[in-house]
Amino acid sequence: MFGISHCVLYLCTMNGSNSLSDSDAAPLRYCPICERKLAWNIGFDTAPRKMRLATLNRRFGLKS
Repeated sequence: MFGISHCVLYLCTMNGSNSLSDSDAAPLRYCPICERKLAWNIGFDTAPRKMRLATLNRRFGLKS
């Protein structure tokens, strides 16, 4: 998706999966490398995104 290859450096949402259990076990976060690739590809700034996610996490009592 977006021309970004599967991640093989970190455990992140961009890891490949070969089964439903692989997909279910994948984390919901991007690693720093994939996040920068995605930011560059679709054009967003990572700092404001992280601030909004932290606010959302606090609002719903989730871990950051």
